[in-house]
Amino acid sequence: MKVESAYTKILIVSLTLFLTILKPLFYAQAAEEVKLPTSAQGQDLQEEERLIKILDKETEIATKTRLNSDYVPGLVTVLYGEELKAQGMLIVWEALSTVPGIELSIDQTGGKELIIRGIGRTPLSGKVKVLLNGVSMNSAMVGRADPVMNMPIEQVDRIEIIRGPGSVLYGEYAFSGLVNVITKKEGQMLFTEVTSRNVIEGGGLFSYKNANSGFNISLNAAGSGSADAHVTAAKDRLYGMGMGDISYAPGPTNEDNNFGSVLLNMSWKDLTAKLQLLSDGRGDHFGLSSFLPPPEHRIVMRNKYLTSFVNYTFKIESTLNADVSFGIMDYTQDINNAQSAPPGFLGSVDGYKITSHYEELQIKGGVDLKYTGVDSHTFILSTSVVNTNIVDAWWDLNWDPDTARPLPNTQRFTGDKNFIDKGRNRFLNSYSAQDEIRINKDVNVTLNLRYDNYSDFRSSIMPRLASVYRLTDNHILKAQYARAFRPPSFYEMKRSYELKPETIDTYEVSYIYKGDKTKGILTLFYSNLDDMIIFVVNKYKNIEPLAKRK
Repeated sequence: MKVESAYTKILIVSLTLFLTILKPLFYAQAAEEVKLPTSAQGQDLQEEERLIKILDKETEIATKTRLNSDYVPGLVTVLYGEELKAQGMLIVWEALSTVPGIELSIDQTGGKELIIRGIGRTPLSGKVKVLLNGVSMNSAMVGRADPVMNMPIEQVDRIEIIRGPGSVLYGEYAFSGLVNVITKKEGQMLFTEVTSRNVIEGGGLFSYKNANSGFNISLNAAGSGSADAHVTAAKDRLYGMGMGDISYAPGPTNEDNNFGSVLLNMSWKDLTAKLQLLSDGRGDHFGLSSFLPPPEHRIVMRNKYLTSFVNYTFKIESTLNADVSFGIMDYTQDINNAQSAPPGFLGSVDGYKITSHYEELQIKGGVDLKYTGVDSHTFILSTSVVNTNIVDAWWDLNWDPDTARPLPNTQRFTGDKNFIDKGRNRFLNSYSAQDEIRINKDVNVTLNLRYDNYSDFRSSIMPRLASVYRLTDNHILKAQYARAFRPPSFYEMKRSYELKPETIDTYEVSYIYKGDKTKGILTLFYSNLDDMIIFVVNKYKNIEPLAKRK
């Protein structure tokens, strides 16, 4: 299956769905406006102001029911785009550095990593779930979604973050945490900026809203690029191997990068549709093998995401609602003639060069049932399926990956050998239940249970028990136990010793103080990690707990 054909099919399906939504707009009839008496209007305004104050920074991220972010289970943070811009943040990745417990890291090729609560740093192993407008963006190849991290803050309405396990609601890759980027969908905007970091960016937002028909549409687009970050690397890995004479180090790194996004959002009454295209390209920074590349400015690696998502909410009866969703994601990664080792390495004339292509297609569907027919309870039952296929994968080398020796100039190593298992498929079906119990106006308890069944790994059961106690309007106590589960990525599976999935059990308690102008959070947590995946001598392997080691 070619890249072009996959994109064409997704675009055709997406545009058909969007045109279906557009049709009712042209037949909308004006609704009669109902006016309240003046006294009722005043009471409603006072009540609205009170609710806005109480529900400041409300979110659905932790329970799929709208609650103040301080009243939801676990530790949730909401960052707002306008505030982040005022602080000088340029992209989403930088903004996450303002959240305690999150550490930012860049790998040797410029890939952006998130480390939450100290869990991470395994090469090409995503442990954080990344959503864009509620749509999962993690690829099965490495479990990451770098383009979302490179989005300009101007596009962002808010960023919702969970620190700690999120698998009970969001499944795979919500291992150490979760990030949901919500983009702007209302208003009109044009922006352009040139920064002191040699970054040029621009974009805009267009939106239309018809109150009578309930139809909304928005187009949010942006692009950015930079070159010559003026970063110089010292001695590289070659010096440690006694080959400093053939190294380009010390020397400049290739940190060229560019980014583009087009986000189309539509809604009509209870039907919503999203079409999201993201692309980012970057240079090879410090080199694929930590051998500094030659001093040049060019894009070496490109990631591209095209997602289409449709959701329909309908009321079965007054106390029972259903959300039905369907989505497609096409992800591609291309590496163009990247240098893995310089000329002279093991006698090579031109150095070691890599060109590769990978394409992955995910098809997703799900149903959420929400029932409120029992006093003090909100029940949510969910089921979902995700089918992931490697559509195409190949590489082209001038060296043999089995022997690590250079090939004669007339020979090339091609195919999918030692790169990834072309044709690999993963089917996941999930079932989950949640009961949100309001003990009284100040105490909430949330119970969750999720079952995931993978076609290529064992199944997993993930529980969560959480409580929130509002002592006063200013003092809040929280406690939670939750388990998360992460299957090995396709890349890890190709370079592994029969990997097992990772699991983490986390116990945490939090105290929150909310004043008029101040806020403080104290959190104590303990995490027990089992079968952690690490990278050792060019292979991924599981670490056994100390109690199991001989």
